[in-house]
Amino acid sequence: MLLDIQNNKRRLIFCYLRGTHHFDLFYNIFNENKDIDFYFTSNFITADDYRKSSIYTLDNVYFIDDIKKFKFKFSLFGAFITTDAQATAPHEYSLKLINFFNKLHIPVIELQHGLFQLGLHYYDKPDKENFRDDSLPTSSFAEHILTYYPVVNNVKTTTIGYPPYNKDMLSYKGEYNLILSNMHWLTYTNEEKYNFYKTVLQFTEKNKDTLFIWKMHHGEMVNPHCQHMLNNLFTIFPDAKQNIIFYHENDILKNTNIFDLINKANIIISTVSTVLLDCERCKKETYTFSSPAVDCLTKKLKNPQCFKNYEELHKILQSKKHTFSTGLLQKFDNKKFRDCINALYKRSNLNQPQLLSRILSFE
Repeated sequence: MLLDIQNNKRRLIFCYLRGTHHFDLFYNIFNENKDIDFYFTSNFITADDYRKSSIYTLDNVYFIDDIKKFKFKFSLFGAFITTDAQATAPHEYSLKLINFFNKLHIPVIELQHGLFQLGLHYYDKPDKENFRDDSLPTSSFAEHILTYYPVVNNVKTTTIGYPPYNKDMLSYKGEYNLILSNMHWLTYTNEEKYNFYKTVLQFTEKNKDTLFIWKMHHGEMVNPHCQHMLNNLFTIFPDAKQNIIFYHENDILKNTNIFDLINKANIIISTVSTVLLDCERCKKETYTFSSPAVDCLTKKLKNPQCFKNYEELHKILQSKKHTFSTGLLQKFDNKKFRDCINALYKRSNLNQPQLLSRILSFE
């Protein structure tokens, strides 16, 4: 599907999406800028994933599954937007693309993808159990960052709001409780991960008449340590599994939009994650797991209800219903996005020999 874009007079922007969970992050950006053609790639997204997504219906979006065949067209793009612009091992694929666009003198823009993101707001604290090469603070390798809300850092930023949030939603009260987690974070110690899983299973076992849907982060689903820990806890709380449906194991649920899943839930139990913005957007009664590893993050939330164990969760659920607020939710402002693109967008001015030498260097 290599389109003839050589003579295209429309502006062209290339994008990297970390995974299918970023489709919703980009949807409004793509949809509200139909005069721009967006091409995107990912090492975690298949053509079939793309066809099942909401952005497949947009006429100005194209998926590139073979990046090496497409490299000769890269010089036609005026900007590169990526959700991964920090020097961390999981972001290696995106960093190679950044390096390539830098060689072509095409501006690189990072779109914030996390509520509290490594390299923008916090860093993982290494400990003896979870030490890795990217445990220290790291900055963005992009010339500019598009952020959900104002942040203080050493690079230029434009606050565009939360891209999935461009209009208010009608809130529904559902018939299930929702669990949202991302315990694959190395920020958490093994003890904290164990404590969260234990708390959740205790809670589900004590509420046998309630249906629970559990949506794990993709990184958590494929993390063998997390899965082993959870399976061991199910042997201690065998009845807990009777009223839990795992999102990724259900053929119907796994194709359900995360916003619909949140909006139709009764109460939500979550870890610190971007989904907290969606919980606030849907005006949901939300309870957030806290621990020493993330206390510095939960303290940034305006009006959370936090728990560290089952006893604390049970206690706050017995108290008066609260209004959850992160204090960080801002509507997407497409004008600010366009202003940023207008200021940075540019064509490559390389001559043919220079261009060819840079393209051939791409791996």
